[in-house]
Amino acid sequence: MQAQSETLKSFETYWARLSPQRRLAVLALARERAHVERFTFNGPCFDLQTYEDDEVILSGPAGTGKTLACLWKLYNCATKYKGFRGAIVRLTKASMGTTALVTFERDVLGLNHPIVLNGPTRAGRLTYTFDNGSEIAVVGLDNPAKFLSSEFDIIYVVQAEEILEDSWQTLMTRLRNGAMPYQQIIGDCNPSYPSHWIKKRSEGGSLTLWNTRHEDNPWLYRNGAWTDEGEKYLKTLDSLTGVLRKRYLYGLWAAQEGIIYEAYDDETHKVAAFMPPGNWPRVAGIDPIGNYIACLWLAFDPADQALHVYREYCAPFGISTPGHVQAIKDLSKGETVWAWAGGGPSERQARIDWTTAGIELRETGLTSVWAGIDRIIQLLQEQKLFIHDCCPRLLEEFATYRRKKVRGQDTDDIEDKEIYHTLDALRYAVGYITAGYTTSSVEVVPVRKRAY
Repeated sequence: MQAQSETLKSFETYWARLSPQRRLAVLALARERAHVERFTFNGPCFDLQTYEDDEVILSGPAGTGKTLACLWKLYNCATKYKGFRGAIVRLTKASMGTTALVTFERDVLGLNHPIVLNGPTRAGRLTYTFDNGSEIAVVGLDNPAKFLSSEFDIIYVVQAEEILEDSWQTLMTRLRNGAMPYQQIIGDCNPSYPSHWIKKRSEGGSLTLWNTRHEDNPWLYRNGAWTDEGEKYLKTLDSLTGVLRKRYLYGLWAAQEGIIYEAYDDETHKVAAFMPPGNWPRVAGIDPIGNYIACLWLAFDPADQALHVYREYCAPFGISTPGHVQAIKDLSKGETVWAWAGGGPSERQARIDWTTAGIELRETGLTSVWAGIDRIIQLLQEQKLFIHDCCPRLLEEFATYRRKKVRGQDTDDIEDKEIYHTLDALRYAVGYITAGYTTSSVEVVPVRKRAY
């Protein structure tokens, strides 16, 4: 009893010496510890906490606890290793303010944590800095310039199915901070289409892909039975239809509905990369406006009367037009590109800007998006269009380019059309080649004799 009294007096003395701000910090830490100790990870979410291999992604239906498990690992490493540098990455930074960062601040740090209380809003958040010097950066791949000059111990990619494999591999080159015994890139994803690069990278042995289940989330399933929250959540998922039901309820890697280029097939149209012979005529298509600028190089095989897409370029819009022009010209050194085609009917100024910068960008002769799409579909059906496997962004876009639905019905609009830059570039090139469009200075005769 006397010992307890002395302990209480000692604590009261300690507490009296603390400033009001420090008292809030102590209370926040106490609440945080009480909160996080309730976490119980199961299955792959549990295994992730101690897994040390280079690449790992948690896949599975919606609501299995994938995001929380990844964020918890980041937090644990940040508090355990002094000078640790981690990153939370997503395709766009804006999308994290209402998703992963909410989970990190509410469920991992706790809303009363000093880092949350004394920091900026989620929309303006660039880093979470800990007392031991550790940092967790918040990065969107829509503006990665500063990030790509940094070094990290663990990079966590939110919704990894949204990004391209080349972006994933570029992120891996940033894993060299050395503040902990191993460096690692981790991610979570909802299942996508069956030929997605995540599946292929897993099947090739480079990446560990773990499938999570709803039963792994103790908020949904506990002590051998579904919780009230679990029953309500599963009822919501059970109301889904089509591919969303397959992916979000059952965790299946299922093909998207409404895919426009159903004629495209990896086995038929994707070929191992090679440099086309110099006597194959070359035309390039350019998407000159958007968040990214894209260019595709096409070569015509006179023997098989087929087009080969053998190179791609895609870079952020923030680079100047002369910068894009120079980069594209550098990639074209030693080759004769007979024509550069790009831009829609209303993008005349863009063509002028590109011509002024050094690439004479020509009209395609197409008057509608669907006219170009139809020509690409015909080429695919006739096996007259082949994509080299060194064009990952174009291959990804083929698999997801789909019609927009309204009230469950397909429309002639494209879902998220503004993100499909390489397919736009392909449409411009194919439209130019097959439209019978002629100029006084350029004539791709072997191609234009064919009516694809």
